[in-house]
Amino acid sequence: MLCHGYHSKLIYMLSRGRAGEKYGYRACLGRHTYKNGWELPYLPDEIVEDEVIKQWRLERLADAEAAQVRDGLLADLTQTTTAQATLLDGRIEAIPRQRRK
Repeated sequence: MLCHGYHSKLIYMLSRGRAGEKYGYRACLGRHTYKNGWELPYLPDEIVEDEVIKQWRLERLADAEAAQVRDGLLADLTQTTTAQATLLDGRIEAIPRQRRK
């Protein structure tokens, strides 16, 4: 995502409040890091997510683009699922060893 003002990236940051609760927010990289004078305030992540969802509801992809996005997402999901399965298999194999200790 880009910040409209200076076309810098909108970065995600996670902070802790005074009571220790975590909250996410977005900030213009240009303002935050490069001190470029842009005055965009820090934005609560929930607001940004809602706006992104609204925008995507307006977008229309051509059939070929939709197929490309779908195939990419399915490939990512397969990789993630395979990696998680491998991790879980390792944990399952470790249980009997831990019980014998």
